[in-house]
Amino acid sequence: MIAKEIKERYSCKRKSDFVTYFAIGFYVLIIIFEFYLVFGIPFQLRREGVLQKHVVKEEMVKLVDYQRGLLKYVPVQNATNKNEVALVNNMLDLYASYIRQYQDILSLQDMLEINDLLKRYGVLISTWQDKQFVFKREEIPLIKTMELLEKKHDL
Repeated sequence: MIAKEIKERYSCKRKSDFVTYFAIGFYVLIIIFEFYLVFGIPFQLRREGVLQKHVVKEEMVKLVDYQRGLLKYVPVQNATNKNEVALVNNMLDLYASYIRQYQDILSLQDMLEINDLLKRYGVLISTWQDKQFVFKREEIPLIKTMELLEKKHDL
């Protein structure tokens, strides 16, 4: 009885028409769309791996630029080390220009291979930071070598 009195007193007293049904339908449509955004799209992206190629491409470009920047801070001790760093710098420059030119054409597998190669260059650069170069300059002491040869051959 109280509910009927409240309904009569506070009701807008109008009949349902096209606008009411449209509002209800539109509200239901929005709710369904929100469920799709929350559950459907992330599931679809994970299933198809849509963003994987884009992420790998961005990672590849960042990595080559980062490593080219690191080469400026490598402590060089002699000409051999300087030439080693220059060789890697030239190679990274070539990779950077190749990546920028063909990044849209490369397949995902190619990008992953280039990323692995760039990571190996990163390991090499990090060993250079510890002053451990691949090429070492070794000098042969000529005087001592000549003396050993003279003793061996009784000269």
